[in-house]
Amino acid sequence: MSESLSRLHFLFLLLLCCVSPSSFYTLQNPVVGLVSCHHHKIQAFTQFMNEFDTRGCNHNDSFNGVWCDKLTGAVTKLQLRDCLSGTLKPNSSLFGFHHLRYLDLSQNKFTSAKLHSEFGNLDKLEVLSLSFNGFRGQVPSSFSNLNMLSILDLSHNELTCSFPLVRNLSKLSYLDLSHNELIGSFPLVRNLSKLSYLDLSHNELIGSFPLVRNLSKLSYLDLSYNHLSGKLNSNNSLFGLHHLRYLDLGFNNFSSSLPSEFGNLNKLEVFTLTSNDFSGRIFPTISNLTRLIELRLDLNKFTGSFPPVQNLTKLSILALGYNQFTGTIPSYLLTLPLLSVLDLRDNHLFGSIEVSSNSSTSSRLEVMLIGVNQFEGKILEPISKLINLRVLDLSFLNTSYVIELNLLSSLKSLVNFGISGSSISQASLRSDSSIPLTIESLESKGKSLSGYGAFLVSA
Repeated sequence: MSESLSRLHFLFLLLLCCVSPSSFYTLQNPVVGLVSCHHHKIQAFTQFMNEFDTRGCNHNDSFNGVWCDKLTGAVTKLQLRDCLSGTLKPNSSLFGFHHLRYLDLSQNKFTSAKLHSEFGNLDKLEVLSLSFNGFRGQVPSSFSNLNMLSILDLSHNELTCSFPLVRNLSKLSYLDLSHNELIGSFPLVRNLSKLSYLDLSHNELIGSFPLVRNLSKLSYLDLSYNHLSGKLNSNNSLFGLHHLRYLDLGFNNFSSSLPSEFGNLNKLEVFTLTSNDFSGRIFPTISNLTRLIELRLDLNKFTGSFPPVQNLTKLSILALGYNQFTGTIPSYLLTLPLLSVLDLRDNHLFGSIEVSSNSSTSSRLEVMLIGVNQFEGKILEPISKLINLRVLDLSFLNTSYVIELNLLSSLKSLVNFGISGSSISQASLRSDSSIPLTIESLESKGKSLSGYGAFLVSA
């Protein structure tokens, strides 16, 4: 990817960072009926804290602390986020809190960090969050003793084991093992009929798509950034997950065409297949996915005409770049009422672009990346009607017309404009040109002209 396209891609990712998976799943705390602890219980809690350096701890943080059961008085909830620094030892007083039902030690600075088997002694735990701690090595087999768990979060560590034993954890509704170094294949998962959230992204898992037919309540599935491979056949267990709202298989090595059965997952709101080896035409049943907010099929080998997305009126992000789509952009595309990001880069699209008068005033489009295609006509004239654009890439367009940069004058919010490899009208580069001064960088002929407004004044 050229330097200019890389810059545009980086800004594109920045604009997407506000889209959070948390909007698709709300954690329900199962531990209720808690009160402040008696003095001697607080002393035990203080003893645990004294095992660590707590100088970086915000002691006024109301979310951190210890709570007890209002009936039994036992320590039931312990939460210390971003508070502890030091070594968590196997003889820590933590493992003496046998009535704990809720334990959150995420975002601490444990040194010589490993997950001790003593965690398995806390067998009344319903919530266990140990994310962002740098834990290394194996997940102890004793974790399979925690059969009361409904929420388990071990994400953002350095765990290097094979997939941990979770088959006994039949009450799990939330399992996050993402951003580790888990290896091997995904095992057959049984007895997890309550699981609704599963994130295994950013690991080193291999093999074909896992058998997930028992996960009938699953609404969130993220397997991105692994090494999964093979074909997705029409009888794959994936297509039985009728409650899926979020599906991300991006950055793997799947190599099949897309089965039309994807169209049966009609509750999907986010559907991502970025950076695989999927090929062939897009199934017509994609038009059934009318709840989609994000559709990302970029960086594959899809062919054929533009996918039929006219029914997807909730789409905010449509990424089809770096494929082999041919034909024209359908006239309805820029009338989709919520579309804010459109990436069509590096395909074989041709023809003109139509922007109706209604689209010019109602369009929410902020990012439009259509470089490395074969569009015809005075391409910038209709685009200049999309007045909310912040990022525009017209790089390496095979068009016989020179691009008049004066037409950018209506794009008052434009921040980044890529035009490398395309023909520019020299007259529109004069210092008295009406190019918006809001442009922070203009990518032209492989060069980044930062602070372009100032460049024009001084030219």
